[in-house]
Amino acid sequence: MSAPLSFLPAKRRRLSARQIIAIVLFTFSGPVLALDYWQNGGTITLLGAVPVPFLFTIACIGGAISFPLYVGSRGPLLAIVPGALAGFGAFGLHLLYTTWAQRDAMNTGESVLLAGLGASPGILACWALIKFLAPNDKIKHERGQAVEKFHSP
Repeated sequence: MSAPLSFLPAKRRRLSARQIIAIVLFTFSGPVLALDYWQNGGTITLLGAVPVPFLFTIACIGGAISFPLYVGSRGPLLAIVPGALAGFGAFGLHLLYTTWAQRDAMNTGESVLLAGLGASPGILACWALIKFLAPNDKIKHERGQAVEKFHSP
C-alpha cells in the first residue's frame, strides 16, 4: 500500500491511461518546454528560434487539452480554461523566474517547484469548478456508487 495515496479509496489509487497521457502532455507542453527554452538560450532543441508568444500559446493549448483529459466525464468543458491558465502559469513563472533571477544553472527540484507554483492557480480553479459545478450524478457514478434518480409522476 502506498503511503501518499492511502487516504484514497482503493478504486481511486491508480491513474487511468487517459490521466497518465494528460499528465505527460501537460508536463511536456509547460515545464519541459520552458526548461528547454531556458537551457538553450532562447531556442528550442528541435525547432530552433521560436517566438515567446508562440511558446505561451503551446503551453496554454497543452493545458487546455490535458486538463479535460484528466478529469474525464466529470466536466471536461469546465476544465478547459483552468487548464489553459495552468499551462500559462507553469511556462510563464519558469520564464519569469529565470529572466528575473538571471540564472546560469538550475536544479530539477527548483524547476519542478516553479512549474507547480505556476500551475497551482489553474489546478485550484479546476478543482473548484469540478467540485461545485460538475453534475453530482456523474461523479457518484464514477465512484461506483449507486445513483438513483427520482422521477415525479
